[in-house]
Amino acid sequence: MTPFERNDGASGPAASPELPGLDLAAGLARVGGDQAFYFKLLERFLHTQRANVGAVPDDAVAQRWAQLEQRAHTLRGSAANIGALALEQAAAALELALRDGGVPATALVETLVAAMRVVFDGIEQHLARQQHGAAQATAAPDAGEVAARAAAARLLELLGQYSTDALDYFEDERSHLATILAPDALDAILTRLESYDMDGARALLKSHLS
Repeated sequence: MTPFERNDGASGPAASPELPGLDLAAGLARVGGDQAFYFKLLERFLHTQRANVGAVPDDAVAQRWAQLEQRAHTLRGSAANIGALALEQAAAALELALRDGGVPATALVETLVAAMRVVFDGIEQHLARQQHGAAQATAAPDAGEVAARAAAARLLELLGQYSTDALDYFEDERSHLATILAPDALDAILTRLESYDMDGARALLKSHLS
């Protein structure tokens, strides 16, 4: 076997276009189909194993074979748990070569490093998509809600001024206000406006906006 010579430009195994380096069906089967738990496992795997991309070749260069064998053993088990089959196989091959004091071929270490990169990149892409989705979910309210809250603020102002325009304004803006107020709330406010109970209408509107 050839002693290891570090080569950071090694290419990795073919990857799935959905989540590179991972067999989702195999990974989900390990956790009884619980997707939320599975993706938490992926994130944990990334955080606990990411450093091995550098540590594995460093150990090989320094000929720390016992430490490298332990890394390969841990990676093999962790990879199996998430359905990273190519990574599991690469780790198993390196572990086997190192067993009983063997010296690994360069290709075995390079294959393991490349397999790790594929899996870690896939998980990072998934996490980036999750973060993007969360950002969209917490984005600014849509134009309809903005218009409704602006109408409510103006109505509160008119009611505070005891303006006779409050009723007409309410009727003009009722369709906008319906975005943020329930029909029974709108009816109750209208009843008070029609009886010129400005304080009652204002208090009711404020209670439904809070």
